[in-house]
Amino acid sequence: MDTSINFEDNYFSLLKSLKDETKLRLIKKLTDSMLEKKVAINTEVNKDETLQRLAGVWKNDAEAEKIADEIISSRTSGKTRHIIPFDE
Repeated sequence: MDTSINFEDNYFSLLKSLKDETKLRLIKKLTDSMLEKKVAINTEVNKDETLQRLAGVWKNDAEAEKIADEIISSRTSGKTRHIIPFDE
């Protein structure tokens, strides 16, 4: 633990003489690099969770059959449609 404090102190002593604008750019780059790692980790976790949730979704799903029947019964091909004009 003592070595990490010395490590940070050594860097700080080098960086404290920089202009404020340069320090802010450095802070942004460090923050972005941390966020990139976090996004990469979360993406992998979410991908695995999504695949697990989707496993077997269509397998013998009675509700899917009901939806398919409703779609088929609502089709209008071969039926006469009565179009109402807008000006009525």
